[in-house]
Amino acid sequence: MSPSPSPIQVIIEYSEPAQYQDRAQHLAERLRDDHDFEVEVELVKSTGMLFEVSVQGRLIYSRRATRRFPEVAEIAYHVQAAQKKQGKGS
Repeated sequence: MSPSPSPIQVIIEYSEPAQYQDRAQHLAERLRDDHDFEVEVELVKSTGMLFEVSVQGRLIYSRRATRRFPEVAEIAYHVQAAQKKQGKGS
């Protein structure tokens, strides 16, 4: 029996002054509850209108670059890709 992979690390950095906390919490809940992967989500308060998502230490989404908020499916895709990559490395 192979050891279970460690959870995929996700960091959601959001702007507190811009009141993006609800969006960050919603995204975190959906990633934790609605998918078949182990994920550890950290919410990080920031300033400057930021809403950025990193998976395994790699920035994969920036509201500043796209001028919109991410869909859950977009982030889930990157989490699944990281999980597959992690599985190949073990």
